[in-house]
Amino acid sequence: WPEVEQAECLARGAALKWASGVFCRPEHLEHLTQYKKRESQRINRVHTRLK
Repeated sequence: WPEVEQAECLARGAALKWASGVFCRPEHLEHLTQYKKRESQRINRVHTRLK
């Protein structure tokens, strides 16, 4: 499915952009645990909607 492949490509690009910003600025590393928690909750909500 080309739409899925395009969405995955865009998601990877967004993730790389975010990660490069975090690792370029060490003060942002303190917020990684908060980010992980927030993203985990977001992913769980998406999975719940898809069921």
